[in-house]
Amino acid sequence: MTTTVAITNQKGGVGKTTTAIALAHGLARAGRSTVLVDMDAQGNAAASLGHKPSPGAYRLLTRDLPAANLCIEVRPDFYLLPGDPATAELKQRLAAEPATLLRWLLSELAVDYIVIDTGPSRDLLHALVYHAADRLVIPTTLDFLGLVGVTQQFESIAGMRRNGHQLEVTAILPTFWDAVTTESDLNLRTLIETFGPLVAPAIPRMTRLREGPARGLTPWEILPDSRLAGYRTLIDRLTA
Repeated sequence: MTTTVAITNQKGGVGKTTTAIALAHGLARAGRSTVLVDMDAQGNAAASLGHKPSPGAYRLLTRDLPAANLCIEVRPDFYLLPGDPATAELKQRLAAEPATLLRWLLSELAVDYIVIDTGPSRDLLHALVYHAADRLVIPTTLDFLGLVGVTQQFESIAGMRRNGHQLEVTAILPTFWDAVTTESDLNLRTLIETFGPLVAPAIPRMTRLREGPARGLTPWEILPDSRLAGYRTLIDRLTA
């Protein structure tokens, strides 16, 4: 049975794409076949993996090609269904589609996990992702607006649950943690006090992690596992 995980936060710049790539590649390295679906119109997942953004998500949602025909193998057991700016053109056209459209279109993929990267806005694309997902991972920066974004996510989740869709939050992942910054440390403590064990180990701010996309490398290919405890926690929780 396939588990679908959405990486989501309505705030931009929190590390969603890096988290999506780290999770998808980490699951593949653990022997779980995984497809990363790029639903962000910026198409950064493809570029970060050394591939040109292309309208895979657009062609999927317009039923031009089935999902399996749109996937590119980027690493062993790790596949990418790419996106690009064409995805944003669909927002109005999707208004007449059922909320379960994306879940139905992805259901043909015979893999262990589907990881969905999302953009920062709250729109019809997000509604499709929420209905497609079984579990959510919420990355957040450790500043005031990052914490606001987490609160907004839980408001959206509560709305989905009231409508009968039981989304499970796997983790809140603090990103860009800076141990020497008072604000970063205080907000990390607030996050832990508020959400307890849902909070995964923080991903530190690391220059090498930012350099990875320009070289087409995932976090696991440029840093030792010991520096990526937060990502490892996500994988452990999903595969337990």
